[in-house]
Amino acid sequence: LDGREWTGVVPFRTPDGTTGSGDRANGRRGQRGLAEVYVMPTRTEDGQKAAVCIVVDVRVLRSIETDLAASQA
Repeated sequence: LDGREWTGVVPFRTPDGTTGSGDRANGRRGQRGLAEVYVMPTRTEDGQKAAVCIVVDVRVLRSIETDLAASQA
């Protein structure tokens, strides 16, 4: 942790037998996709370096952005 924010896109695959939404789907292969990752530096209550990480499925994020843009048009 060098104290800088970081954003990137990484590939991901959900485990076999899951749908990626938390629901079990027996026998299904894991889904593949891209995730946008945000890492923000912070400190713990006792002052130690730490990080907050947020990971978002890019496909879902783009869908939300598209819906938002359409609602504002």
